[in-house]
Amino acid sequence: MALENDKPYHCSFGKDFLSTDQDVSNLEAPKVANRWCLIELPKDQLSALEGGETFVFKEHSIWGAGSVALCTHNSTFGLEFLENSNSQFIGTLDTVSSTLVENSSESGGKEPQVQADPSASENLACTVFAQVRGQMILKPGQGDVQKLQQILSGHPIGQKIEDEEGQSGSEPVTLGSLQYEVAASPPELQKLLDEGPYVEHNGSWKWLPAAIENDVVETVATLISAHGLNPKSLNVNELYNLVKEQVQDDEMVPSQAALRKALRSLEVSSDTSGAPAETIKDDTSVSTQPNSEGNNQAGTSQEKAAEDDAHLHLDISRLKSFHVARILRQAPDQWRSRFQLPPPPPPSKRARLSRGHAGSGGGQPLHIKEFLTIYRELHGGEPTEAEIIDMSGEQCYVDAIEKTIHRMDMTSLPIAPRDRLKRLFEMQSHWEPEKLGKLLSPVLAGQKVDPWLLKNARSVFIEIDGSEQRLLTKKF
Repeated sequence: MALENDKPYHCSFGKDFLSTDQDVSNLEAPKVANRWCLIELPKDQLSALEGGETFVFKEHSIWGAGSVALCTHNSTFGLEFLENSNSQFIGTLDTVSSTLVENSSESGGKEPQVQADPSASENLACTVFAQVRGQMILKPGQGDVQKLQQILSGHPIGQKIEDEEGQSGSEPVTLGSLQYEVAASPPELQKLLDEGPYVEHNGSWKWLPAAIENDVVETVATLISAHGLNPKSLNVNELYNLVKEQVQDDEMVPSQAALRKALRSLEVSSDTSGAPAETIKDDTSVSTQPNSEGNNQAGTSQEKAAEDDAHLHLDISRLKSFHVARILRQAPDQWRSRFQLPPPPPPSKRARLSRGHAGSGGGQPLHIKEFLTIYRELHGGEPTEAEIIDMSGEQCYVDAIEKTIHRMDMTSLPIAPRDRLKRLFEMQSHWEPEKLGKLLSPVLAGQKVDPWLLKNARSVFIEIDGSEQRLLTKKF
């Protein structure tokens, strides 16, 4: 109910009113507890609340112990309390057929007396029932992905529920339980589940570990090569049956949804530039009837959606990148033994600060020529060194002097530019300027790469394979 300006309203304190004022002579004493608090809402959230939407306060684990978030119908907000030194009161407005008049001589200090006001048919009376110290404001935030990981990490895919006595981890995790425990709005929570390593099977959500995901991708890559499948258009049902024949544990890939989730890093949607051309051609070549353009467009869209549901479209470049990472994950000596490669020449006497990125086992790192031989034997073709480096993306680097190839985890590199540069020089002492620039540019926050490297690195010229090359090394 809106109040009119310059119009007096009769006001009184309610019987249950509790003051939060504190005597200035006793400021060290605990403050009187508030039973009410004001909260400032954006217009769209206020409209949603007035329209019947439910807002919930939940603990948010990422923001620290005791942090609370407000989860609305479509957003998650952090809360900040702003204390106000002025007195603030909350009251209710009631419509009465009389006006409140306080007459100290007649009331004797008791409750105000109500006297009829014959000149007014209706009057508004305000009853103050609470005092507050300030208000809470909302700060835009994100869903509690850490809490989601914590809950679902105890329910990996492939784990069978055998205990019926309700022991820890045996109860299935449903969408309803996640909505209750995770600080996130319903659409935000669904987005985290869709984009993260989580799979729903028979109404229960499971975590898809990276090891299982890699095993599934490796199995699919092998099947594509063995059966001559077209990665741009894979029939989901046929591929799922082939995968089930290869895996030892049926629970590892319990559904086609689990297969799709394991391949999400390789999959592209049909409306991107990486979509298979033949799929788009098939969708647009549907015959149409005169005077039915709208129906034909709707039918084409439905058929296109059904086609996308029935087929997987894998990005060939990402598939090749996985092949490179797969080779680097295995110990170099295992590859040499498998393909009967000659022993590598001994490394040069040049000082090395770190050799910890060769693979999952021991042995001298693979030379780029050894890597090319292994890749050709496994996947065919005649890729060049430049093509291997290009398809690997940021998963590996090649020693510019030794010509050995190493695995690299970008997530382990520091974010601070100088710390990242220091770590890169610990990985190898000399870098090609272009490669070093690509690894540093994401953390330079708009700074130009070349001038920054001139200040923080030193150029040297080394003869490699009969030609002099410019490399960068640490300055001191």
